[in-house]
Amino acid sequence: MLDHEETSGETDVNGSLPSLRLQIRDEARQIHPCTIDRDIQPTVLRLRPLEYRLDRFFVDDVDPDCFSSPTEFYGAFPPAFDVDVTLAYATEANLTGQPVYRNAECWLHREAADKLAAAIALARPLGLRLRIFDALRPVEAQWALWNARPDPEFLADPRRGSPHSRGVAVDLTLLDGDRELDMGTAFDAFTPLSHHGRTDVSAEAQRNRLLLMGLMTSAGWDFYRNEWWHYQLFDQRRYPLVSDADLPRPMM
Repeated sequence: MLDHEETSGETDVNGSLPSLRLQIRDEARQIHPCTIDRDIQPTVLRLRPLEYRLDRFFVDDVDPDCFSSPTEFYGAFPPAFDVDVTLAYATEANLTGQPVYRNAECWLHREAADKLAAAIALARPLGLRLRIFDALRPVEAQWALWNARPDPEFLADPRRGSPHSRGVAVDLTLLDGDRELDMGTAFDAFTPLSHHGRTDVSAEAQRNRLLLMGLMTSAGWDFYRNEWWHYQLFDQRRYPLVSDADLPRPMM
């Protein structure tokens, strides 16, 4: 899919948590304390070692350990990860009709990368591998997709932020050799048939979807009910949004 969304029970960004005060020290100078108010819309935290550049604030948990830096992203591709990387948005075969990514880089937050490795290990004894259609999706790419098709059933509004744009979501399927298992629809099919729990796709496709869900949830991932291909970390809003400039190597 494109992006998901939200899991049930998440605190909305406009929730009632109190305003928080955060004092930030720049290596070269001290910046006055500033009030972080939850009414401010989520945007991108642009961070570098020894320097905090906050174009705007987005806070669920004000914890410096949750701030992203280039060292927190892992390249989820061979040989470090035994996966097939086929990024749909690096080709013309996507809803925009043109490549969204200039460079087919497959990045994940380190915590998501750990859980991807766990899923790979669970699939291996079954003779199966994972094919990744998308992983970290910079905020700029999320806007490109939303501008092409603003469908909140399958795509997260970039003003709220996508789990993909936090580096904690993957879109994927299962491979048996070089063959994708039948999942009943193609990746990014914007149709109710892509939802979990559909009994009007073939029995084989239902089994394959449940197999993928079993592997991913056993490895610690949460699923998104509208897309059989989408998995994300729990509490995804703890992780800041990521722009292309924040990555070790750019995608856009």
